[in-house]
Amino acid sequence: MKRFFLVLLFTFTQCVVSKAQKVHFTDSTNQWSELQPIYDAPNPWILDYSSFSYVGDTTIDSFGYRNFGFGWVREDSIAKKVYLREQDSDILLMDYNLKVGDTFVGPYYQFPVLKVDSTQINSVWHKVWYFPFYTGGWYYDIDTIYVVEGVGCLETPTFMVADYSGCIECGQPFIYCFSNNNTTPPLLPQTGWLDNTTSCATYPHLSVNTLHRSGAWINIYPNPATHDINITSSENITEISIANVLGQTVFEQKCHGKEFSVNVTSWTVGTYYLKINGSTIRKFVKI
Repeated sequence: MKRFFLVLLFTFTQCVVSKAQKVHFTDSTNQWSELQPIYDAPNPWILDYSSFSYVGDTTIDSFGYRNFGFGWVREDSIAKKVYLREQDSDILLMDYNLKVGDTFVGPYYQFPVLKVDSTQINSVWHKVWYFPFYTGGWYYDIDTIYVVEGVGCLETPTFMVADYSGCIECGQPFIYCFSNNNTTPPLLPQTGWLDNTTSCATYPHLSVNTLHRSGAWINIYPNPATHDINITSSENITEISIANVLGQTVFEQKCHGKEFSVNVTSWTVGTYYLKINGSTIRKFVKI
């Protein structure tokens, strides 16, 4: 009878453990919901909404990649690293091996590790890395950058490898909600501003982004886009340029008019930044 009880207890324990699994960055059920203030006059700021979720899978050079709307990513569970595919090569997006004193070296900025902590997601402990907001000559309007194992950077998933130096009007992007397997598991203790108690449906993704600038306006739609990005403005558009998340210009053209379309059908899936007339920058996603 005692042996039977021990076997039953062991079986029950195994069932409980199997239900609580660590979240992985490439889980197909992951969804990130993001807000970004766009500073503008006469308005102090307006909000740009983005939502990233599973798009599809592919195989490149025998490696499996998964896309969530911000680019193709793969997770090496043995090396404990996550990579972003850009321009026919892999870029290190996250390194789960980093310790205090180590430095994450991105293509544009270097982030020394200030602290390594942990938080519980679905009753399972996940590491949390703290990085300073100063990035070698460029100050950002936040105190700490957080990277959570399985969730990613709490600014935006590709923040650590992106170039924001030219984004004059961009405010602080931040992930306000993360969901896994159609639930929003709380982070215990709370990490940064993400306690994950807010429903991801609180701020629905906008299919048309509107920027009001000193009485003028610019519309960009659809967003995300599959074939064409349409740009309409109340004022004349003289120049359009588009860069990928690495800051590399992928499209540039002089123009004249208030309406313009860019065909993005053959472009790599991911996040892009649109610059209009040399100053206004807006983000859109190619899916």
